[in-house]
Amino acid sequence: MAGARNEGIRYSRGSYLVFLDADDRLLPDALEVGLKHLKAHPECAFVSGHCRFIGVDGSPLPTPDPTPIEGDHYEALLRTCYIWMPAAVIYQRVLLEYVGGFDPLVSSSADYDLYLRMARQYPVHQHSEVVAEYRRHGSNMTRNAALMLKSEVTALRKQRKYASRSKQYKKAHGAGIKHSREWFGEPVVNEVRDHARKREWKQTLQRMPVLLRYHPRGFTLALYNLLS
Repeated sequence: MAGARNEGIRYSRGSYLVFLDADDRLLPDALEVGLKHLKAHPECAFVSGHCRFIGVDGSPLPTPDPTPIEGDHYEALLRTCYIWMPAAVIYQRVLLEYVGGFDPLVSSSADYDLYLRMARQYPVHQHSEVVAEYRRHGSNMTRNAALMLKSEVTALRKQRKYASRSKQYKKAHGAGIKHSREWFGEPVVNEVRDHARKREWKQTLQRMPVLLRYHPRGFTLALYNLLS
């Protein structure tokens, strides 16, 4: 996915970039709204808006209110990815290219990794206007807990050296790792337990190395469940 987005960048010609996944939708005035906020904050590498959830058939789903980010956006992003979908963001092309685009090594969390790299170097801005619709269905990549655990923790680990220079960033980085392990790692532990109960050993063993590397406490818990 990261490679496809980078290829799209190479073929595009605009000064501003928005990335829309195939199953999501931009609202009719999304680009106008994004440009309005970006031009009001020309120092920013990107601005992000809000989205609403929709079902497979496009019907509206309950959507939480966004959490306003006050203060340091890099610190906030270290704690959690407050941007829920790629299409909610509009980038200054020149700065996106300057930081190297999307990293294929963390393809599943390449957008999160890019937000972190850009917010670390440049100001960014969040507004509350709804600009896109995020379609929720059983095939969303975020439902692949093992894949998301691996990619999100890897994206955060890439920030470890920089974050360690500041006490507040180091604390936020630790909180982000903990959050990722709870959000994506605990479901993997549950998957291991469920597969083991069904004697689905191939699926069980596929997930254990991911836990060992990216959620050691979860690995210990899963191993205890297997042996007890």
